[in-house]
Order: sequence, then structure tokens, then C-alpha cells
Amino acid sequence: MAGVFLSYSRKDSQEALALAGALREHGVEVWIDQEGINVATIWSTEIANAIRDAKVFTILLSDLSLGSSNVRKEIALASQYGTPIVPIDLRPVTIPEELAEHFQGLDHIHHTHLDKILERLKQFGVLGGAPLVSLRGPGSFSHDQRAERKSLMVLPFLDHSPTHDNEWFADGIVTELITALSKTKQLRLVDWSTTKEYKRRPVPVAQIADELDVRYFVEGSVRTFGDQVKISVQLLDSDEESYLWNTTFKGELSDIFEIQEGVASKVVEGLQVSLSASESVSIRERGTTNVQAYQAWLKAQEQFGLHTKDAWLESIILGKTAIRLDPEFLRARVGTASTLVEFFRLYDRNPDHLLEAEEECAIAEKIDPKDGSRLSVLARIAMQRREIDKALDLATQYVSGYPEVYDSHYTMALISQMRGDAATAIKEYEACVRLDPNRTVPYWNLVVACEQAGDLDRQRKWASAAVPHIERRVRLNPEDENAWVWLTNLLFLAGEEEASISQLKTLPEIREAGPLYNLACFSERVHQHDMVIPFLRRSIAAGFDNIDMLEDGWEAYKDKEEFRELVLSVKRRVELKASSA
Repeated sequence: MAGVFLSYSRKDSQEALALAGALREHGVEVWIDQEGINVATIWSTEIANAIRDAKVFTILLSDLSLGSSNVRKEIALASQYGTPIVPIDLRPVTIPEELAEHFQGLDHIHHTHLDKILERLKQFGVLGGAPLVSLRGPGSFSHDQRAERKSLMVLPFLDHSPTHDNEWFADGIVTELITALSKTKQLRLVDWSTTKEYKRRPVPVAQIADELDVRYFVEGSVRTFGDQVKISVQLLDSDEESYLWNTTFKGELSDIFEIQEGVASKVVEGLQVSLSASESVSIRERGTTNVQAYQAWLKAQEQFGLHTKDAWLESIILGKTAIRLDPEFLRARVGTASTLVEFFRLYDRNPDHLLEAEEECAIAEKIDPKDGSRLSVLARIAMQRREIDKALDLATQYVSGYPEVYDSHYTMALISQMRGDAATAIKEYEACVRLDPNRTVPYWNLVVACEQAGDLDRQRKWASAAVPHIERRVRLNPEDENAWVWLTNLLFLAGEEEASISQLKTLPEIREAGPLYNLACFSERVHQHDMVIPFLRRSIAAGFDNIDMLEDGWEAYKDKEEFRELVLSVKRRVELKASSA
């Protein structure tokens, strides 16, 4: 008798076989139909007997499996025989009303959470005794490795100020707290960019815990009134569904640094984390003791997070204000330099921006030669100047000096990809995922690097691993047009061509030039030729004017009158810009 019957859609076979293989490695006997049973009489006997005799009926849930008539019959049989059902989510789904009774009251487990799946199976006496492994893809932490570091997420703090106009201050407190706690090696912190995804569309903490594999959460609120500040904080253990502590810090704005230090120390104490001497010093480090400089820098970070040209200009001005108020404020100098580089890259190709960023990094080195964050900025400056060897040298210094810093590997990966060294890019992006498995951008870049290397098997594995992360991103931030494009591509690269084409045809309104151009390219790739020209036309209307990209790689369309007219319109616009410059 098989311990586990695994029900799945044939189109999800890759993930189903991977899960079955992982379960078998732990001594779990799995019944899974790999060959396909097409004769009704055989189906009714062999599969029915397997479901009846299994200790547990597991189902890999996706829109595809819930739409399969065979899977639906298997679910009905499991209920009929009283075989316990364990739902395993491959992708987020809504259970159809006609199947709801079979899943009522059942907790779902994500397919990458092998430890939780095994724990559930243990309740039914089908768990083997082998050590746990991870299904998160190559290069990520195993369960045992991750268990050595306590997982923590600082949730966005609420602004309880009377005027409700201090959200920037509440966000700043959170980013500072994440920065301080991330220096503790025994903690695995969720980064601010991931935390921010949950800010605009709050979801239950239990759901976040499951999606991000996090146990502990810091919740809080900030209230400012005149020069007074009150910060209420509590630490939640989501596994135990209980608060370890809650406390309130009060004082004047001039006390904010002591308050932040108190919050960080309280979190460490509550988690029973032992700090090394250097970590004790690091967690108390203050970037500045100037409250006005600190406030200017928090506002600069808020403006940068808006990702618009005007906001970034304001961010640069505020960053310079923070530096003027405190010339020794290292984080403001390096952060402003980074914004200058990004502003040059995306909005204004004035080389003075790079010179200014370079000067800020030189001063930052004098303030603290041991701080490596400036190396990333200098490497990106060299990239923008096409000084590839210099960029590589700087990135190498960064990685070798700071191997546990996410940004060091991300910088090296970008430069390696730019040099055409896909193998190194893959290794470095995998390191990024290992260090911070919840950031979405490295997954996409990793999939692209695998394609550049011609490693299609590895590409498919990482595309499959990336899909739930990007699905989370578009669910929480549906206005992120790039994420929708990534998801459409990733579904295709993960072997789900039908799902990707369906996604392409049902996308929300896309307005930005870059994503529209990428959708034109994807439409061509999946042979949806009738969608190519409309996407190109909308992209050009939105401002796309890279004539080199339009003239390369579109051989099948160069004889089409519509395409030639589009190219000509872009050439005229580029020439007009050049003549008026």
C-alpha cells in the first residue's frame, strides 16, 4: 500500500515529479501516475484502488489541476473512501464552489515548503526519517541551514500622528531598524523592498509567514506631535500565535536614536539572540546624531521609492541637505551617490551626475574605509562609462571583502552579465537568492542569464522557482507593469506555454514603453503574431525610441508596411530631438 497518492494535472508534471522525488528521498512511498491511464476501465480500477489504499491523498493545486476532469474524479473518490486530503498549492487558486466541500477547513501548504508537507504527512504515519531538504531551487538555503538563523520581518509601522502626514517617518524607522538588525548573523531579515510590497495591500500575518517562510514579526506604530514621538512595538511569534512582548517608547525627536537602539535591543533580547562584540557595536551604530539631517535623509529615501524623475530630483536635493547638515553622514553620501547614478542611467545622461557621485564615494571612503557600500556605486559608475574592466575589479573587491552582503553579489552578477559571462552571472544571482530568497528581481535576471548560457534545464528550474515570487508581487502591486511582463515570460519558460499565452491575452492595461516593447518581443516568441504590431505601436506612442533595437532582430516584419512606418516615425522623432537639443 502506497503511503501517499499524488494527484496532479499532466501539465504540472515537472513539479509533481519533483515533489514525488523529494518525498521518496525521505522514505515516503508515493503513488503517482507517470505514464498516463487512458482507458476508462483501467482508470476506474487501478487509480481507485490506489486512492482507497493510500494513507493520504495529496493534490497539487493549480488552475490546471482543478480544471482536469480526472483530478476532480480523484478528489471525489478520496472523499468517498475517507482518505485524508492534504492540499498542496503549486500556484494561488480559488477552489470552485462545487469542490469546496472537499477542502473545507483544510490548511493549504505551498509546494516549496517541504518541511511543512512532511510534518503534515507525519500525522498520518507516512514520514520517513531522512534529513530535510529544500525545494526552493539550486543555490538556496536548505531547511536545516535556514533554521540556524531566526527569520524575522519588520512589518510597515502605522502612522498614528494626528495629521497622518508622517508616513515617511514611520517608513524610515522601519528601514533603520531593518538595517540595524541585518548586522546580526543569527537573524534572517526580510528586506525593505519585500516588506514594502505588503504595505499597500495588507494581508494576514499568517499568510505572510507562509509565503516568506518567516516565523517572527515586529509590528509597530509611530505617533508624532510637535517635538514629541511615541513608538509602540510588539514582537509576534507566528508559529505559537502569541506575542513575546510589547512595549512603548516615548520621548522627544532628539531622543529618536536612543529609541531606535532600544527597539533593536528589545527585539534581539526577545528572540534570545546572542550578539558578538562586533555585532553589539554595530547594532548601536548611528549614521548621524543630527536629527534634522536624519529627517532629511528619511524624506530622501521616501522620494527615491516613488521611482519618478521629479521624485528622484527631490531625493537628490534632500540627500544633499542631509549631507550639508552632517558632513560625516556616510549613509546619506553613499545613498545620494547611488541615486545620482540611477538618475543618470534612466533620466539624464549628464556626465556631471557621475562625477558628483564619484566625489561623494571618495569622501565616504575617508569617513569609513571599511564600509564597502561605496564599491557598488563606483562599479555602477564604471559600467555607465563602459569601463568594464574597472567595474569588474571593483565588484571583485566588493564580493571578496563582503561575501555575506547581498548587494556585493548582485553587483558582480550585473557586471558579469554585461560582459557576457553568463556562468559567473548565474553563480552570483544564485548567491543573491541564497542570501535573500524573497527578492524578486534576482530570479528574473537569473532566468535570463541561464538562457544566455544555453542552460535550458537550469532555466526551467529557476523559472518555476520564480513564478510564485512574481505572482506574489503582482498580487500585492498590480500596478507594477514590469512584474506582469516577467510573470508572462516565466510561465512560458517554466514549460507552461498555454498559461503564459492566456496570461498575455488577459493582462491588465499596460502603459509604459519598456514593458509594451517587451510584450511585443514575447508575442513574437510565442507565435502570437497578430499582437506584435499593436504592442510595438503602443510602445512607440508611449515614448520608446531605441532605433537600434527596432532595426535588429525583427527580420520577419521588415517587409510589412506597418512595421516600416513605425520605424520611420521613431527615426523622425529621434532626429527632431537631436536637432532641438
